[in-house]
Amino acid sequence: MEAAKSCAPGRSTTAWFDSRRNLFWLHGSAKIGLILAVYMCCFFLPGTVRATRLIDRGSLEINSNNVLTLKALLASGGSTSHQHGVGMKVFHRDAPHLRERKSRQATTLQNTKAVSMLKTDMHTQPGLESTTLRRQEDRVGQYYMPLQIGSPGRDILVILDTGSEILWVQCEPCNECGSQIIEPVFDPTLSSTYQPLSCNSQRCLQGGTGFETFCNVSQSLCKYIVQYADNSTSFGDLSVDTLTINSTSGSPTAITGFEFGCGHTNFGIEDDLGASGLLGLDRGNNSFISQISVHFPKVFFYCFPDRINNLNSSGFIHFGRSYDSQHLKYTPLLQNTASDFLSQFYYINVTGININGHLLPIPTAAFAIDASGNGGTILDTGTSLSILVDPAFNVLKEAFLNGTMNLKTLPDPSGNGLDVCYSVSASSSHLPKVPIVEFHLQGEGTKLRLSAENLLMVAAEDQNQLTLCLAMRSGGAVGMGRNVIGNYQQANHIVEVDIEKSRVGLINAHCPME
Repeated sequence: MEAAKSCAPGRSTTAWFDSRRNLFWLHGSAKIGLILAVYMCCFFLPGTVRATRLIDRGSLEINSNNVLTLKALLASGGSTSHQHGVGMKVFHRDAPHLRERKSRQATTLQNTKAVSMLKTDMHTQPGLESTTLRRQEDRVGQYYMPLQIGSPGRDILVILDTGSEILWVQCEPCNECGSQIIEPVFDPTLSSTYQPLSCNSQRCLQGGTGFETFCNVSQSLCKYIVQYADNSTSFGDLSVDTLTINSTSGSPTAITGFEFGCGHTNFGIEDDLGASGLLGLDRGNNSFISQISVHFPKVFFYCFPDRINNLNSSGFIHFGRSYDSQHLKYTPLLQNTASDFLSQFYYINVTGININGHLLPIPTAAFAIDASGNGGTILDTGTSLSILVDPAFNVLKEAFLNGTMNLKTLPDPSGNGLDVCYSVSASSSHLPKVPIVEFHLQGEGTKLRLSAENLLMVAAEDQNQLTLCLAMRSGGAVGMGRNVIGNYQQANHIVEVDIEKSRVGLINAHCPME
C-alpha cells in the first residue's frame, strides 16, 4: 500500500524499528504545534523445535531439562469457559507463515538472522516530559496476536505491548498507512457496530493516561493522538466497536462497545512490521486488560518461544484464570506513584544479578525508583532487547566477557552499540556455551533465569561466520533512564501479570504450542 504524504514533524526517513516505543507527552506550544501539524496534514492535504522427553513430576509435565511445558500448564486448568478466561496463540513477526503471507503481497520481512540499524532515543528530547521512557529500537522482533474487529468481524494482527495503553488499528480512509500482513485495512463503514465518539462523550472528555484526546469542532468528533519517543504516531478517531477474541478452546468472546483508536494517519510502526496496529496491555483504564475486566479477572499470562530454536512455533497468551499456577514463583507488582503515566507500567523489584551462581557487585541504587520516578525495572513485551542502567550493565558485561574468554570477540558489525559480540563458525549447529545469568527478584526463590537462547542474538552472518552479540543494551546513567526486561529475555518463561493480586509470577518453561 502506498503511503500518503505526511507533514507530521520530526519524522525520520529511516524505517521505524520494531521494539517498544515509550509514550511521551508534549507541553504548551510543543503539544499544540504537533496536534495542529497532524490535523492540518490529515484534513487539508490530499527453526527446528527441540524434542522433549516428558516425565511425570506430580500434577504437571516437566521436560527432560526440568522445565515446565506450556501444554501441561494449559491442560492443568481443565475448562476454558468464559467464566475462567480466554487464550489464543501468538506469533513472532518473523515466523515463516507470516513471512510467506507478507511476501505474497510483494513486501519483505528481514531475515531472522540479521539485524539492521539499532536506534535508541536515550534521553529526554526537547519539549518532552522528563518521565519519558527510553525506547530500545531494534529489529529483533515483536509478538503478534490475532483479533477481529467490527461486525462482521475483520481479522487484524496486533503487536502485544505491555508498555502502552490504547489499542489502535489502521483504518480507511488512510492518509498514511503501512502495508499489513493481513489485508485489507479495516474499513469502519463496513461495520454495523462501529461508532465514532463525539466531542462531548464521557470517554472523550475523560481521555487516557497513555494518549491525548481533543475535539474536531467542525465534525464534532473526538480525535486521539498517541506519539512515541521515536516520533512514531497514530492519529485518528476515538471510536467504539465490537472486538472479538477467538479462543483456542471454546466459542468466540465478543466485547461490545470496545474503545479503540481508528487510525487514519499512522507512521513508523507499519513501515516495516506489517502489523494492523498495536494492543496496549498496561494497567491504564483504557487498556485491553482493563476493558475486558467486565468479562474476566484482571490477570493474564503469556509464554513466548525463543527465536533461536523455536521461531517456527507459536506461543500463547491467556486472559483470566483457568490454569494451575502453583508452580510459579511470585514477586510483588510495584507501582511508580511519581505520575499517573508511570503508574501504568509493570514494575518489579530486582534485588541482584548472578552469573554462574556468583552475585555481581551491582549497587542497589541501580534498581531503585528514586523520588522523581526515575529508575526501577519494568516488564515490557514491546521492547525486544533488555536495557540496564550503566552501573548494572557494565558489571554484567565485564563478568560475561570473563566467562566467555574462550570465544573470539569482535566489534559490533552494525556499528550501533551492541557492546559484546563474538564470531563463531557458520557451520555451528548449536550456540556456544555461555554463563547462566539470573535476575533475582523480591520474593522467595523468584528469579528470571537466562540461558544462551535468551542471551545471544545473531547480529550478522555470511557463508563462513556468524556474529553473535549479547542481547542487552546500556540504558545510561542512573537517574537518566530505567531498566527494562524485554521480550527476548522473557522468552522461554511463563510470565503471569496479576493486577488483582498485585504480583508477577515467573517460571522457566517450554513455550511452543506445537
